[in-house]
Amino acid sequence: MKTFSSFTCLFIAVILLAGLSSTSIFAQVQTQAQTQATRSTAPRIITSSVPPITLANLLGDSLRLDTIGSSGKVTVFKFWSAWAASNCRPCELDLNQANQYFAQPDIAAKAQLLTINVDKNVPQIQEYVTAQNWNFEVLLDANATLQKSLGVTNVPALLIINSKGQMVYNNSIPQQAQMMTYEDALTRAMEQVEVLVDDKEVEIDGELLDKKEEKK
Repeated sequence: MKTFSSFTCLFIAVILLAGLSSTSIFAQVQTQAQTQATRSTAPRIITSSVPPITLANLLGDSLRLDTIGSSGKVTVFKFWSAWAASNCRPCELDLNQANQYFAQPDIAAKAQLLTINVDKNVPQIQEYVTAQNWNFEVLLDANATLQKSLGVTNVPALLIINSKGQMVYNNSIPQQAQMMTYEDALTRAMEQVEVLVDDKEVEIDGELLDKKEEKK
């Protein structure tokens, strides 16, 4: 009887240990799966090059967009519609503010604004821009060539291209819009702009790394 009891206890102990081991392995597998899922859905900054697409402006002049990095400036793409802006006061005010902001000399030295209009009626766009007295460049994307290439599905939309021609912000991508604001992304990009001071290249990273030499 004692032998049977001891054997039974030993058998039960082995079963319990096996169960605990299986539970532990299952927990580890579940944890690894959750970690992998978290990594796959975690927001990441997506850096990509501007596509080699050519768009015309209101004057008929063409600009190949993948060459804008040669300017050495940060470039902001602002997708908009004249029809929407004329019927949306906040949209119109936003474009007015952008026009004034990028016209400031200290900002213009480091960044430029290229607006991308999505309408088809070019004379109407021209008339509206003239009436608003806007000075920014207006490129035409009526066939949605650039929109499709960059994943822009709605307007207004904002994209930032750094001074090396790399796209570093696209608010049409929810992950990027969640990670940082447009203002933060623009500030960060402009802090890395390289400028020439007295024929001497310096980098702006919060402040000038090399002060302008005084002329004797």
